[in-house]
Amino acid sequence: MARFAWGATILLAAALASVSGCIAMPGKAPSNPGAADPRAENEKIVILEDQLAAAKADRNRLARQLDAARKSPDAAKGFAFEVTRIEFGFLTAAVSFDNSAKVTDRKYDNGIAAYVNLLDQFDSSLKAAGDFRFDLFDLSRDRNFVIASWSFDAEAAAKYWQRFPGGYQFKLPLPSDLASRKVVLKATFLQPGRSELAATKELTLSRP
Repeated sequence: MARFAWGATILLAAALASVSGCIAMPGKAPSNPGAADPRAENEKIVILEDQLAAAKADRNRLARQLDAARKSPDAAKGFAFEVTRIEFGFLTAAVSFDNSAKVTDRKYDNGIAAYVNLLDQFDSSLKAAGDFRFDLFDLSRDRNFVIASWSFDAEAAAKYWQRFPGGYQFKLPLPSDLASRKVVLKATFLQPGRSELAATKELTLSRP
């Protein structure tokens, strides 16, 4: 009987030990080596949120810089063609016109055929709206002494554009009483809001 009681005691102790391993003690969480640490996960989320906020701030800063660059006047100039200088074409010369403004082979010059080219920042010829003014100076007098002038507004000047040779071809009649032989022709091109552009050419006139 005593031997049976001893065996029952051993079985009861083993059962209690098995149950105590499955029931958690009050105030103590069951251990699980494979589970993530909630505190570490929260710290990771905070770091990622900070990185995302910094990336958004950089994106907004770059977007503002790009918008400012696109609106910059210097950026616009890089893509726009504008007149930067003018020059006389090599065909510019004193000539003789008839009543229909056609060049003749008469002995004396009574006009000037002025070929003017407008050049952009790439030194290419182009057509542009603007006013033209021509002044004729007598080299035998004071260099600022104007003996004749001609003016063309933008609308009138557009009619003198020629496809070949490319550029503007103006016909400037000379005063009938002009006695000068050595002259300088000055062309000035004007556009609103821009600086005047000028070119000069020395000419020899055949006069009576």
